[in-house]
Amino acid sequence: MRSGKTQLGAMATSYELFKLIMLGDPQKYYDLPKGQPIFILHVANSRDQAYDTIYAQTAGLLNSTDWFINHGMQQKNLEFTFPDYHIHLRCDHSNSASLAGRTAKAVVLDETARFKDNTGKFSGDAVYFTVSRAVKTFGDEGKVFSLSSPIYEDDFQMRLYRQGQKLPTFLTYQLPTWEMNPRIPRKLLDAEFKLNPETAWRDYGARPPAAIEAFFRDRLALARAFDDRLLSIIEDGHIVHDLIPDKGVNYYMAGDPAVKNDAFGLAMVHSDGRNIIVDFTTRFTQTEDEPEINAAKVKDFIFEITNRVSVRSFMIDTWQYPETIQALSNAGIYVKQHTVKKTEYDCLKEAIYTGKVKIPLNEKLKDELEQLEIVHGTRIDHPRNGSKDMADALANAVFECMEEENMRPEVIRPYGNMDTSDSTYILPPIYPLEDEVEFNEIPIY
Repeated sequence: MRSGKTQLGAMATSYELFKLIMLGDPQKYYDLPKGQPIFILHVANSRDQAYDTIYAQTAGLLNSTDWFINHGMQQKNLEFTFPDYHIHLRCDHSNSASLAGRTAKAVVLDETARFKDNTGKFSGDAVYFTVSRAVKTFGDEGKVFSLSSPIYEDDFQMRLYRQGQKLPTFLTYQLPTWEMNPRIPRKLLDAEFKLNPETAWRDYGARPPAAIEAFFRDRLALARAFDDRLLSIIEDGHIVHDLIPDKGVNYYMAGDPAVKNDAFGLAMVHSDGRNIIVDFTTRFTQTEDEPEINAAKVKDFIFEITNRVSVRSFMIDTWQYPETIQALSNAGIYVKQHTVKKTEYDCLKEAIYTGKVKIPLNEKLKDELEQLEIVHGTRIDHPRNGSKDMADALANAVFECMEEENMRPEVIRPYGNMDTSDSTYILPPIYPLEDEVEFNEIPIY
């Protein structure tokens, strides 16, 4: 990341274009039919990605170089053409079927680690071998450049890198950002490595994680987040009777229903101005008498909380409890549908590693967090026969609290903006309870 691999791809593209044009008649030189188009291709996971990265950098180089302009360069949509030489520079996406059949002098693959990891036409293997055939016409002079930051140790780019080390026709590099880009010394990244070492080593150090590994590798930091002096506001399934909420404090609650409707995790947090305080985490589960979660009990529990404390917003990653969601909205609580992904878990990990989250003892939650796995560097999951209902709810609640309380260095709003100009909050009305009761850079060619 930030190593300059996009600029490297743009420079390689410009050089390949220059060499073709300098031949005068590249079709004749390579014994091709007169007028046959010769392509240089930029390929990424999507056409937009290719356009926004290497193609955009290349466009900047070409449009600022008189030599290319004076050789009849034309630009239209996502393509540069040199009509006098029948040369085309085109931006494309990783659909191997659409790439087949073209005669390409060079292909630049961008972020190949993110190509689909399967055997279909969009997979890294399918795309790579399709473009490899496209450059065969030019023999040893045909080039395939593959540039990517790694995601996990067995993604397509890392496999290609290991294979390339054994082949004399490959040139391979695996370098950290600070060696590729002298403007970003290692010391400048110290904060990144402290806050989230695994991600920093992947993105800046070119050291990807295993395909499946523990998400919280610093077990000591995770253990320190649990404070036995901190009391949960929930006791025996109900809010404690003598609870006196802090005035002027906003609380953030999140719910996470399991896909099979056999569990429902809940968490609530607030900020004390310096840290995130977890008020409670709890989990509803199925019983012999009730094979599915009793939605009425969940709703009653939530309103038992919101009748006592000022809940500013309620996060949930599905709309499968419409009656509860509607009742919360009617009570004046801002409900957000927001799916928990790696971004939210990275935020939680950062807060835990820096000591900014205080959690009451909860052995089930601790087990869920300890057992979390990161899969292929992009997805957080639990092991077989495990769960993460409370963990998901906690990650969602912490993320929302840190964002709304301006506790994050960079605010991320994947679900739109919320008007927070009014700092006051009206306590929701009492709700009648029915029942008492969360490579780096590896250029390869």
